[in-house]
Amino acid sequence: AWYPTINLSANGLPQSLSGETYSFVPPAFEGADPTITRTIARQQSATFQATAQWKLIDPARVPQIAAARDTFEKARNAYLIALRDARLNSAIQYFSLQKADEGVRIGKQSVGQSIVSLRDAMARFQAGVATKLEVLEAETQLARDKQTLTKYLADQSKGRRELASSLNLPQDITPTAASPARVLGVWQPSLEESIIAAYTFREELDLLILDISINNSNANSSLAAIQPVLSLFDSFTTTKTQGQSGVDASSSNVDWGNYSWSQQNAVGLNVTWNFFDGGRARASYRYNKQ
Repeated sequence: AWYPTINLSANGLPQSLSGETYSFVPPAFEGADPTITRTIARQQSATFQATAQWKLIDPARVPQIAAARDTFEKARNAYLIALRDARLNSAIQYFSLQKADEGVRIGKQSVGQSIVSLRDAMARFQAGVATKLEVLEAETQLARDKQTLTKYLADQSKGRRELASSLNLPQDITPTAASPARVLGVWQPSLEESIIAAYTFREELDLLILDISINNSNANSSLAAIQPVLSLFDSFTTTKTQGQSGVDASSSNVDWGNYSWSQQNAVGLNVTWNFFDGGRARASYRYNKQ
């Protein structure tokens, strides 16, 4: 936005002009012949124009650049947030899979212990040292442990597929937790320190701050619509025409050696100022500020 602009244009490279003109003059008196004149035009021309313009004063330039810079920072923060969320979700799902694996391990041990307890209860019942109620309680406990194990197996299968989805793995690949569950650490900071850390490392708050800055820049850019703009321009135009126009058709052919060539260069300053727009710029400023 700080650099000048250069525009090149050409009107015909080349262009050909061919035409005929008939002129009829009625007779001056009765019995006289009318005057008929026929002229032809055969021309080839080419026009080239180069225009350079440089805005010396543009009130909208600085806020627009500031808004673009903040928009870029916002996009970069959004990428960092997406990357952080992807890592966090993968870690959470991996921990959930470890939890499900531990549940399966504990559930299998519980089922094994319940089977042993049921065998002991049945043996004692057959020996006459236990009641039927103890056998029924052991069977009930075994059924509960099997139900819990089934739930853990379902959670394990679900956790593996969720982790595969987060890692974008193919359908025929099922991930498993390579390491057993263990304590990774203990959270030591206090509540106040945790809150400060949440404000410091939360990129979403930076996005809100950037939104405020972008809206402020857009507000200033809105006011630029009713402020003057000063531009420096340099316009160069050259035209070459070959052939003739208005030649009497009865005389001779067109002389292609007849040509004209012109060039001109204009340098100056342009000032544009939308002095009054019905309050639109002010309304847009208030909108962005609010």
